[in-house]
Amino acid sequence: MLDITTADDELGKKLEPRAPLASDRFRAAKILADHGIQVGITMMPILPFIEDTEENIAQIVTRAHECGVTYIVPWFGMSLRDRQRAYYYDELARLFPGLRRRYEARYGNQYHH
Repeated sequence: MLDITTADDELGKKLEPRAPLASDRFRAAKILADHGIQVGITMMPILPFIEDTEENIAQIVTRAHECGVTYIVPWFGMSLRDRQRAYYYDELARLFPGLRRRYEARYGNQYHH
């Protein structure tokens, strides 16, 4: 099972700078599927206001199908403990100016989003 939350390599570099690109993960899925290995994707977490666009989800599903992926396990939303939340909100402010305010207005200090 591979974790893919965006079909956009540039966005992936921002969100997961040390992780393999989505295109590399799709390529790995295709290789595995071509060798008869059942491949699934965990599509989680899908970050609100960032990855939850119809276009992103459709691209992931389409590319997964093209690569022979047989199932997808999605989770739209996320959970943040106190220290995780502070770090995440700081990173939102750094990477996506203005988005932190939207998160704070919508989710505040909730654990589950």
